[in-house]
Amino acid sequence: MFSIRSIVLLLGLTLGGLTLSLIAACVDDASAAGQSDFGELVQIFNDFREVQEPDRKNGVPDYSLAAIAEQKQQLDRLRGRLEALDITGWPIPRQSDYHL
Repeated sequence: MFSIRSIVLLLGLTLGGLTLSLIAACVDDASAAGQSDFGELVQIFNDFREVQEPDRKNGVPDYSLAAIAEQKQQLDRLRGRLEALDITGWPIPRQSDYHL
């Protein structure tokens, strides 16, 4: 005969195992859905961080009209890459990253 304590313990272990299985399945689905596209989002962000840093001339940030015009062109290209991403199949947390 089982005690209440052993039934609760068995139930807790079973539910814990099911929860871990569901989490693992969700992670696998999230990885399969748009992983390469999410990698592209990360690359766009890294490229943005590089463009954001001004070029330097003699150790001084270059804010000349030509430098700012070049930076704007680079930002426009990044925006085009960003807008070209299809996030419809992404999990909600990754779509949130995209919108941020």
